[in-house]
Amino acid sequence: MSVWWLMPAALAAETPAPPPPGVCVERLDRTGFSSRLEAAESAWLDLDATAFRDDLNVLTGLVVPCLGDVVPPDLSARWHRLMALHLDGLGLVDASEDAIRAAHLLDPNLVFDDAWVGSDNHLRTAFADPGDSSRKRIPEPRVGSVTFDGTQGVDRPKDEPTLFQLFDASGVARTTRYLGPDEPLPAYLAVPRVRNRLLVSSGVSLVAGAVTAGLARSAKSELKADALDLSLPADSLVDQRRQTDLLAGVSYGFFAVAVGFGGAAVAVGQR
Repeated sequence: MSVWWLMPAALAAETPAPPPPGVCVERLDRTGFSSRLEAAESAWLDLDATAFRDDLNVLTGLVVPCLGDVVPPDLSARWHRLMALHLDGLGLVDASEDAIRAAHLLDPNLVFDDAWVGSDNHLRTAFADPGDSSRKRIPEPRVGSVTFDGTQGVDRPKDEPTLFQLFDASGVARTTRYLGPDEPLPAYLAVPRVRNRLLVSSGVSLVAGAVTAGLARSAKSELKADALDLSLPADSLVDQRRQTDLLAGVSYGFFAVAVGFGGAAVAVGQR
């Protein structure tokens, strides 16, 4: 069972109150983020548990949500490393191991030696595990772009935590969130690909119905003309009648499919 949902509650007990949701005094750049990471890293290596806790709480509650710059993979890896240590301190073993594997996937040269944790620590074992690099597609934003751990695109890590960022049309990050493997994405307007595919299918079916309906009318007109020709055998007229009825039936079928796809497009809305 995922324990990522416990992390915000655990942090809230010690984190200074952040600005109201969605409100940032300023958008911070990657240089400021790197400096904050370095301070937390130094606190950990200096065995200053209080400073480490305070630095992580400020980073999590105040800095990360207000980042305006893209966080490149190397900084993302360092952030995952810190989160692994922090989550482990909260007793969230599985989540901490997920985080350290994500750090190693992002930067195979990342240092995580005896200065960080002992050689017998479970995080060292997880760090040596190559992890799962598989990804899954997410909806494309209608405006702007998204990145996962500094890589732009709509392919999210499937089984590892990630640092998600949503950028506006000007390239400024408006949402930065650390997400566990099963944690839902923050809400945003996405390109309605499912709806668009249904609308295209509806349009194609409608055109096909119109074409076959035209063929059916043409066949019916020809049948009426041939019915006046007494020299034609009755079997020929029967065959023409069957062909006309078949075309009419096919056109009705296409129209019904078009209505079905159109109704489904309305039902799925903006997906």
